[in-house]
Amino acid sequence: MASPLRRIRLTTLGVSVVLLALLLTGAMVVGRVLSDGRAQREAMDGSHRLVAGLLEMRNTLFEIVVERNLILSRNPASSRATYESNLARLSERLETLKELAADSPL
Repeated sequence: MASPLRRIRLTTLGVSVVLLALLLTGAMVVGRVLSDGRAQREAMDGSHRLVAGLLEMRNTLFEIVVERNLILSRNPASSRATYESNLARLSERLETLKELAADSPL
């Protein structure tokens, strides 16, 4: 039969091992939650950039329509340069949107 002191030591060792296992499991769960949160933040940032790009593209299209109407209603040469620059800017924004949407899961 083991002495009471030895039983206490074995019990303390067993409880310590169980507590260590619980702490390690908790640390793994926390790490997993943090990595999931980081992935969600990155996905949200990508969505926000895509929406911002779409809004910029919409504004550029509005500017193109306004310039086209100005060209049709008065001197075509005066607004032609602005119209052409807006068309070029629209092409750039479209390429940017394609790049942003390329890694989108949808």
